[in-house]
Amino acid sequence: MSVVFLFQYRYATGFDWLLAVIGTLSAGALGAALPVMFLFFGELTTQFTMYGRFLQCNLNYNDCFSMGLTNVSERLFPCAVFLV
Repeated sequence: MSVVFLFQYRYATGFDWLLAVIGTLSAGALGAALPVMFLFFGELTTQFTMYGRFLQCNLNYNDCFSMGLTNVSERLFPCAVFLV
């Protein structure tokens, strides 16, 4: 049995419509925020990892470079992200 979508709301009041619109807008905002949270927490994880790696050489970049804990791609990473 097929039912028209708006026919389901034939007894809805103005307040019901308002709640439906607020719920729809909230769901859209939450859906748009999800990729932003992925980027934020991904970067946060990267920073924790880099901190743990550089903690081995007392957070001195030259010591870390001499120990082989860095490479060229890490130095160019901000430039690559900027170009994307």
